[in-house]
Amino acid sequence: MRAQSSDLDRARAELADAELAYEKSLILYPGCGSLTDDFERAVQNQAKKLNVSDFTLTPRPGSEPVPASPFRIERMQLRGLGEFGDVESLLHRISVLRHSRVLDFETLHLRAESGRNVSLDGTLAMVCWDRNSNFLEAVMPRGGAPAEMELAMYRSRSQQLRAANTAAKQLEERIQPRRLVDALLALADVWGRSAVGLTDLRYTASALTLQGIVLGISAKAAVEGSLRKPRFQLTRLDWSPTGDCHSFTAVARLTASAGNADEALPMNMFIERDTKLCNSPSTPAASVAKRGSGPLTLHLRNVDVSTVFLALNDLSPADGFILEPDVSGRVNVDFDGVTVDEAFAALSAAGVAFATPGPLHRICRTACDEPTVKPQQHKGEPVTFSIAEGDVIDVLRVFEEVSGFAVHAPRDLKGTFSVYVAEAPWDAVFEGILSAFDRTYTIDGANVYIGDRAAAVPLEKHVSVISGPRSLVEHDPTKIAAADFRLAGIGGTNGTWKAYGRLLGSSKLVFVADPEMSLLDASVSAVAADRVTLRTSGGRDVVVALR
Repeated sequence: MRAQSSDLDRARAELADAELAYEKSLILYPGCGSLTDDFERAVQNQAKKLNVSDFTLTPRPGSEPVPASPFRIERMQLRGLGEFGDVESLLHRISVLRHSRVLDFETLHLRAESGRNVSLDGTLAMVCWDRNSNFLEAVMPRGGAPAEMELAMYRSRSQQLRAANTAAKQLEERIQPRRLVDALLALADVWGRSAVGLTDLRYTASALTLQGIVLGISAKAAVEGSLRKPRFQLTRLDWSPTGDCHSFTAVARLTASAGNADEALPMNMFIERDTKLCNSPSTPAASVAKRGSGPLTLHLRNVDVSTVFLALNDLSPADGFILEPDVSGRVNVDFDGVTVDEAFAALSAAGVAFATPGPLHRICRTACDEPTVKPQQHKGEPVTFSIAEGDVIDVLRVFEEVSGFAVHAPRDLKGTFSVYVAEAPWDAVFEGILSAFDRTYTIDGANVYIGDRAAAVPLEKHVSVISGPRSLVEHDPTKIAAADFRLAGIGGTNGTWKAYGRLLGSSKLVFVADPEMSLLDASVSAVAADRVTLRTSGGRDVVVALR
């Protein structure tokens, strides 16, 4: 059967369409061997802007063909070091380059390092067009009339091009770098807000292996719940006790991305591994006991010294406390029917802490020196603070907002301290804080100058304190389950009792557990002189006795 001219015309048109479609599909596929120059430069610039240090992007030798296509896969090794947020942002910006070329994260290893840093080590797979591929090599049919051979050649060529175009589209659909980036962002959003600490993350497309540690039932549920979201297919989750915590290993397969979100600043879900992280404090506690003639009773067990003054302020709000930076140590307290002054006398006799006269007391490690700021009448608006180990510059920023004054401080004013006051004049608290840091101040119009006026600079010029490694602490009592409740102490006045619960993961931070206070799965139903009774959501009573 001889080829008709209409068949040839139709075959030529189909071939032209197939060639055009194939040429369009190659927009995302640069020629092999020409991938690195502009791409390397763009990624290096992003790493520099994001403070990812020691960053390298190195082409790996060799490549491999993509079966049944004219494409090959070339690879590049990427390495660096930085905070998790910066590293994740770099991965996000690399993934955005997917709009101009087909690439994906083939492997990735993030590991917690010292401080806030994680190390980055991964392989980037990039698809290129192989100019030397024989996939589209023309095959001239043999035999038959010239018109028939020409028609067969057109049809064969169109079929080859359509197959190549299909392969290009399938690669575009399969290779999705945002799948990994969005998964990390989703995990960080949950884990970074919980008492979850990740220490190691390994990815080999599309399997994700995670190792970390959690503190408390709520954090454990956060890990299990987040890995059962649609973008994850959880295949394994192992738990093992680690001191007061639980370590875990999770293996999940990433499914299709649940939608590309805009770039966001991720929470840090990594935590520096520390063998002391989930163990009880080993420092021996000093014991202080006093039976007196007042209304206050307080029993605390193995708490930081600052907790004593948090509780005293809670029980006697008229007395405020500003602790100097060097006041530290652990203590067991047994005060039975004491006055605040009797409590001070017992603490100083034991060498734990010393107090100045009140009602706003400065607390010192040894006998307090005379205040550097002379006492005066205070008329400032009342403020209430309950801060353990707050940064002095950050606290002064609060006073700047409260007072309306522009505060200027010397650059060498640094350190942390604790303050517990209730409805005290702000200017009295301000003076007490400066005395705790052995500083004076002057007022000139709307400006307050701390120390030497020439050396003082506005607070806005002080660099915010960069916190150290992320701590594994559950700060929210409503996320503490009955099984995780730790009793730090009980206090009261005239037989009315209050309990002080220890925040999970902290040897210093406590919260007031009043009756009817809600926890994760229980509420405080009763507080007695030596115990707390929790009522679970299932109606069961859990008694936590003071040791």
